[in-house]
Amino acid sequence: HAGHVSEQHLAALRRGNAVTRSWRRLEAAACRAIEGSPVVLTVLRPPAVVARGRGDAFSRLFAGRLAFVLPGFDPSLQLLAASDLARAVVRVMETGAAGVYHLAPSAVVPLRQALETARCRRLPVPLSVQWLPRKLLAPRRAAPLDQLDYLRHGSTVSAEKIRRELDFEPLYASADAVRRATGA
Repeated sequence: HAGHVSEQHLAALRRGNAVTRSWRRLEAAACRAIEGSPVVLTVLRPPAVVARGRGDAFSRLFAGRLAFVLPGFDPSLQLLAASDLARAVVRVMETGAAGVYHLAPSAVVPLRQALETARCRRLPVPLSVQWLPRKLLAPRRAAPLDQLDYLRHGSTVSAEKIRRELDFEPLYASADAVRRATGA
């Protein structure tokens, strides 16, 4: 899909982001750990998985009544329902597939619409004002600064490979994942 990042091009995204660096290190460690063994490695790269009661940044963002967002930004988001992630894991186990797969719904949702769907009010606050509170409160009470990258400049991935090779597609669009996570 035009504008969507494929599995082989992901490494170029968000180089300075701690979240991306951590995932890259984990994938590299997994590859090293199985090198030379008959173990099959499958990496599923989901977007933000939103679910009721989860403590991650996006689930908390949509569960709250007020969201501190960056003024002037309304990125397109791909959000995955937890049940779709579970279904994908089962599908990988059924097929014995190996490789790297993006796992994302094809339909994106703008941040503003996702927050409206969750019945959450947007409060635009400049990064310069959010910086210190987020630094002090992260990760328990506020999303870390690195997470703000995703609320500024969204990136979307192509899940064409998992559709084509494993005949798998998420049941829920991004907006539906928000509805399921928030009960909206």
